[in-house]
Amino acid sequence: MKLHFNQSTSGVALIIVMISVVALSILAGIFAFRMKVEARLAMNSNNDASMEWAARSAAEYAKMKLGEEMKAGVPDSLGSYWAGGVGAGATGLTNDLLESFPITYELGKAQITIGKLVDLERFANINAANEEQLELALTLMGVDVGEFPVMVNSILDWIDPDQVERPQGAESEFYEALEVPYYAKDGPIDDLSELLRIKGFPWELYDAYSPDFVPAQARSEASRRLGFNADVPVYNVGFKQLFTPVSTGKINISTAGREVLQLLPGVDEYTAEGIIKLRAGLDGVDGTEDDIPFRNPGEIINAGINPGVVQRVIPFCDVRSRTFEAPITVSVGGYTKNYRAIIVRNNPRDLQVISFQPVNESGGLAQPEPEM
Repeated sequence: MKLHFNQSTSGVALIIVMISVVALSILAGIFAFRMKVEARLAMNSNNDASMEWAARSAAEYAKMKLGEEMKAGVPDSLGSYWAGGVGAGATGLTNDLLESFPITYELGKAQITIGKLVDLERFANINAANEEQLELALTLMGVDVGEFPVMVNSILDWIDPDQVERPQGAESEFYEALEVPYYAKDGPIDDLSELLRIKGFPWELYDAYSPDFVPAQARSEASRRLGFNADVPVYNVGFKQLFTPVSTGKINISTAGREVLQLLPGVDEYTAEGIIKLRAGLDGVDGTEDDIPFRNPGEIINAGINPGVVQRVIPFCDVRSRTFEAPITVSVGGYTKNYRAIIVRNNPRDLQVISFQPVNESGGLAQPEPEM
């Protein structure tokens, strides 16, 4: 009997050829993808220096705008041009250089956007905070009074220059005994995220607007409907909404929020609401054309505040903002990087960039580069 294998052998050979073609195609695709990634990384690397200088030029541009606005006599408020407003409180302006942020423009191949500026005088300065102010802040957040000593004294120990440990506080001896040891700062806080390294400081207290933060109202609703763990701490506001490590130390009563205003001595919730209602104008909304920025701190008496409280508040507040955070975005060839500049404005001719840093995708600082 004669057997014929030609057809079977041809079929196997065809399958092998097809598998080989598919495998080679996949390898070629992977190689092409990797080459594309490498080319993109190389291009991005080449663009890094030019993007940084473009961002630094944007910081200088923001300086110029801040100087022009102050020179034109525009009061500092949430209706100011730098805050994205329409220059509320200003009259008879003819300066063509004044324009509302955010500002987008092109420089060579780069597209640059300077976002709305944030005046840091709308916050209290963490480095100037005393025990009373820190306890007020924790009260506003909804922290249990029993936790005050650990957090307050640990924060003060972290900032003060000595190694003397306050009751329930912590100095280097405590931090060196941790699994990953480090020293206490014993100096001013440079970035608010340092709080997360301090003894007794829970992450939930840091940023109330973090994606991981569950607001008090949502927690309460979840507890009622879904049996959510009621023992989880509920915080109404975070340190990031109350404090900054960089400012003049005085609070601008024309830009501060109601919680920050309550950090001023003698100012309660109702007093803070009265201040905001007075400055917001007829529409009751901050940052609009009818805002009435304060011309001097004593004007808060028009909000029906006790004269004694006004006299206590005046030394701790201001109506001018002098420290600004400028968010900057630079795009070149589809590649985008974010930066943050901090600008100090002493007068219309004296403005300085005291800090310039790239910002990572999560919004945190990356490779800080303080100005010398």
